[in-house]
Amino acid sequence: MSITVAILAGGKSSRMGTDKAWVTLGGHPLIHHLLFAVQKAGFSDIFLVANHLEKYTDLALPIYIDNFRECGALGGIESALSHSNTEWTLAVACDMPLLRPHILESLAALAHDQVDVILPMSGEMTQPLCAFYHQRCLDVVRAQLRDGQYRVRDFLAKLRLKVVKVDDEWCFFNVNTPQALAEAEAHLSQ
Repeated sequence: MSITVAILAGGKSSRMGTDKAWVTLGGHPLIHHLLFAVQKAGFSDIFLVANHLEKYTDLALPIYIDNFRECGALGGIESALSHSNTEWTLAVACDMPLLRPHILESLAALAHDQVDVILPMSGEMTQPLCAFYHQRCLDVVRAQLRDGQYRVRDFLAKLRLKVVKVDDEWCFFNVNTPQALAEAEAHLSQ
């Protein structure tokens, strides 16, 4: 099955204080860690959703801006789906540098017509910014954004979900603050 990967890098990075995608972890920018993981998992159809195109041109990937600006993560998911050319799209945030390729492969293998979203769960937290979305989700997300409803949780409540428990506390770790970056660095050094 062909799956497109949309890396969401359009956030403001306000908690980090600088663009998260280019913060280094273990000597490499977060976005490079993410690209390595998705490519090692076998995905080759990859693009970025970012609102500052000039920051990402060196990656030699297609880049699209959000169709719905200032709408948070839900706007990124809509842009991911609207620019995807495949039935399924992995929408993944750029601040998850510890993703495991084998976990992405396992999640992708669960994609089928009886569900709309393959939604991983780590601990008690679902991970909508590392989830596989069927194209059927596009009309739902657009309608919600047009209604001024920006909560991802409300969007997911309208869809058929396959929630998958992932027993890896670091896989979906978000590096979105300087403290989280220090925790990830400590984890890598172990």
